[in-house]
Amino acid sequence: MKATRLITLFLCTSLSLFAQRWIDQFYPRPIFHIKLSDEEKLMYFSIEDQFDTATVGCMIGEFRLLFADGTERFIPIIYQPVPDEGLSGETEPGKDEFLAAFARTKTFTIPENAQLFFFRSLLRVFSTEKEIMPQSQWDALVRRWDDHFWITPPGWVLDTVIFVTELCRASDGQRLAVLDSIGMLPNPDSWYVRPFGSEILQTRHFRSLPSEYAGTEAFIRIVPYRYGPTPLGLKLFRVWSWCSLSTLRDFDSVSITTGWQHWRIRGDDWDSLYAAYYEQLRAYLDSGLAASGTLPPHTAILLSDKIKEDYFARYSETENVLHNPEKMAALLAKKQVTPESSATPTRLQLEVQQSGTDALLVSVTSPERISDAALILLDGTGKRIAELWRGEIPSGSFQIEVPLPSQLAAGHYLVFLSNPWGPSKGRGIQIQR
Repeated sequence: MKATRLITLFLCTSLSLFAQRWIDQFYPRPIFHIKLSDEEKLMYFSIEDQFDTATVGCMIGEFRLLFADGTERFIPIIYQPVPDEGLSGETEPGKDEFLAAFARTKTFTIPENAQLFFFRSLLRVFSTEKEIMPQSQWDALVRRWDDHFWITPPGWVLDTVIFVTELCRASDGQRLAVLDSIGMLPNPDSWYVRPFGSEILQTRHFRSLPSEYAGTEAFIRIVPYRYGPTPLGLKLFRVWSWCSLSTLRDFDSVSITTGWQHWRIRGDDWDSLYAAYYEQLRAYLDSGLAASGTLPPHTAILLSDKIKEDYFARYSETENVLHNPEKMAALLAKKQVTPESSATPTRLQLEVQQSGTDALLVSVTSPERISDAALILLDGTGKRIAELWRGEIPSGSFQIEVPLPSQLAAGHYLVFLSNPWGPSKGRGIQIQR
């Protein structure tokens, strides 16, 4: 046993030194999802225009202030409730003010002599399982190296979409500067969807913040635009990653041969990345155990067999509820759910319409009973306005009319169905007064 432990210790120590040297090559530094507070650093906006057979859009996030002394400070994205199927934007063409109010960061003070870093990636994916075209036809369409990204059968993308990243003053929302602008054109008669803007395929972006606004309280928002004949608007999603996407994806025109944005991590580098992640996880868990005798809350992503074996050998006998069947059973009983139902998310449907000038008619379809549901009204900035109703929603169809706050102004709002034991849903509505 001692020999095995000694070998493991030597292996992990050597791996630690190698992983640290390997990871030092990255700038900005990689971020891993280990502590609960890491989640807000690894949350990204994905704004998409979905058609019958294709989807185009933009994923953006990971905003960091980089200082001359090598330090950095994250600018977290504001977490606001977004339905699993995405938050639907304006149906009218043009600027989508509704989604822009949700796609923003927390407030920060603009520093002097600092750069802003962010991750941004254009999306073009096919939403059909049918063969798009024979490989020989695909190869014939590749006339230059970046055509792989944009080949799309004619008529599959019908709108022009634009994504503008703005620096805004916190006091009044006034735009101070445009930090980034990029978009994609439709292809009614072409085999290519063509992008426009600067640094189109690059994913890692650095911007100098305007020095004249140093000391100003500000935030960053992404303002989407859509122009075209389709009747449905854009959709906003929130995406999480176990590792900073700027570490995983990068742009290299020499090595790109096929597919979408090329992986920055290749071959054996994945093992080095996993080792670097696990080294940080172990350091965090061991410090928590030393301080309190129990494992701190964490996210353990067991990326390889070696990591999995070492993790369970080190921590499975601690007070970690994830590996304690009795504690897990007690937790599930407290929540009044079973392991089977907790592993299978409920599929909620939510519809909201205005009833007269002073009420909303809310219709819910749920396969399971929701014991402590709440209907919450949020404004266009994500601010909580009021709890409209709280109670039990039975399985099946349920409908209720709820009064609106008497002083509520007309405008765009989100009705959010809060479900403490499963998926929640939200629905945007234009309220007339």
